[in-house]
Amino acid sequence: MKLDIRSGVFGTLLLLLAGLVAMVLFLRDHSHKRPAGLETVKLKLQWFPQAQFAGYLVAKEKGYFRDEGIDIEVRPAGPDIRPTQTVAQGADDLGIGVSNQVITATENGVDLVIVAQLFQDSANRYVLRAANRVTSLGELKGRNIGLWLGGDEAEFIAMLDSQKLPANFANIIAQGNNSVTQFLGGEFILTQATVYNELELIKNHVGGEANLQILNPAEYGAAIPGDMIFTTKRYLAKNPELVSKVVYASLRGWQYAFAHPNEAVEIVIRANPELKREAQLRQLEAVKQLVLTGKALSSGIGVMDADSYRTAQRVLLTSKQVKSERDPATFFADAPWKTASDRLKQLKSE
Repeated sequence: MKLDIRSGVFGTLLLLLAGLVAMVLFLRDHSHKRPAGLETVKLKLQWFPQAQFAGYLVAKEKGYFRDEGIDIEVRPAGPDIRPTQTVAQGADDLGIGVSNQVITATENGVDLVIVAQLFQDSANRYVLRAANRVTSLGELKGRNIGLWLGGDEAEFIAMLDSQKLPANFANIIAQGNNSVTQFLGGEFILTQATVYNELELIKNHVGGEANLQILNPAEYGAAIPGDMIFTTKRYLAKNPELVSKVVYASLRGWQYAFAHPNEAVEIVIRANPELKREAQLRQLEAVKQLVLTGKALSSGIGVMDADSYRTAQRVLLTSKQVKSERDPATFFADAPWKTASDRLKQLKSE
């Protein structure tokens, strides 16, 4: 979800500006009147176009949505745009987000529902330089920790809790879009990073993974599944077949992107020309590792796992972002995915 940062605050600002320009160009090039006979669907990404969203961009360019009778509008987001809000308000029909966003929103009465879980694992890792390696989280007492706040800190708080440590055990600092620069400059000893963006940049700066210690929230029972497709219950109730078709075309796009990474990245770069090819290839490979893992290996891309959502709720309870644990069936619906997945299994390799 985070910006494809290069280095330095100035570089970050330039890239943020470039992302905004890319959004304008993308919307200009993809704004058009609905072709006759096609149903318009607005799909909101949670950031600017990048390989994190390759499957949807590939599906659009390869005509997979059109094959389903859909005129898809794949719409970028940005720093101050929340897909959960735009979808709930009806400005978009479906969105891409992280599962905790829907879990917390639905507890507060917002009409949202998950219809496919693309990332089977958390996209977050918690990174230290090898020189600062710890054998337990207790060694971080009083140290500066860089996290994305506003809800994204839930995993690390749950990691602390798993070792009987309070949330105020360490000095938590709100990190920004220049988190890589902050970490490399020594502003904090540990930083929260996504495997497909910041972690890759940090590896490049320090000479590889061997010079880092990387903590996985799953090892602490604190992983929140990452990117998923969601909509509102009212939209799903009104358009169950249409939602299943959107899910199918998206899964088909992801399957093609993983089988043809070079072509997929070219499609991504056409949507956002400021991106660098090699960086996007690495990002796509990192995303692949999040998608093709866990139950997806046996059940198929996009499977929703109630146990993973129960874990997510326990993590959110620890950080007091939800008040109680609910039946996951209250915030996910797997019927559209089941139909889409069955169809995908029948599809010949492309």
